[in-house]
Amino acid sequence: MILNPKAQIAKTRQQELTAKLDYYIRISVFPNPIKEYQFLPDRKFRFDYAWPAQRIALEIEGGIWVGGRHINPQGFSKDIEKYNLAAINNWMLLRVTSDMLKDGKDVCDLLQAAFEMTLPPLPAKNRNEGTK
Repeated sequence: MILNPKAQIAKTRQQELTAKLDYYIRISVFPNPIKEYQFLPDRKFRFDYAWPAQRIALEIEGGIWVGGRHINPQGFSKDIEKYNLAAINNWMLLRVTSDMLKDGKDVCDLLQAAFEMTLPPLPAKNRNEGTK
């Protein structure tokens, strides 16, 4: 399939931003994600990035400025179906745009908040602890 020049530039830019996100994830404290993770065995749906042990997924909504798949009616409908299936199967799904990937720190902050929510809560501190 031959892409129009504008779509080709967008695809190249998306690849650059994804590489940047990969770098930020690698240098962070997060476990390594699984890319293109098929989260339901009987469906073809895949997450861009997934951390199955924590049931966290990250989807990059690319092509929003060039009429990409995520904004055409058929693609949008499939995405809604996928996101609903993720929700009813207890996945925390984070959606980001290409613009959000320009600063990997923003996405890492979002992931940090998600990982903190999936960890077991800390035991309550005894208010009398350390006092006499």
